Amino acid sequence: MTGDAVRPFLESFPIIKTMSWDIDTLETADNITFLRGWVKQTLQVDGQIQEVDGKYCDLLRRERDGQWRFAVIIWNDNRS
Repeated sequence: MTGDAVRPFLESFPIIKTMSWDIDTLETADNITFLRGWVKQTLQVDGQIQEVDGKYCDLLRRERDGQWRFAVIIWNDNRS
């Protein structure tokens, strides 16, 4: 998603009241980096407060211009 296509998604995203996260694993090989860690959030969804206790795995790719960009983003709630 880019440009105007991402705007409706972002506008519908819940309000993040608090957020903390950390990296448990970070490994890089050539032009790929793997991240794994935990995340805690307090969200406001339709006026209700919801707590999120989750984990994430991300893959980043180094592009030709030298910038690292997310290639894959996966988040899961620990309760599911």
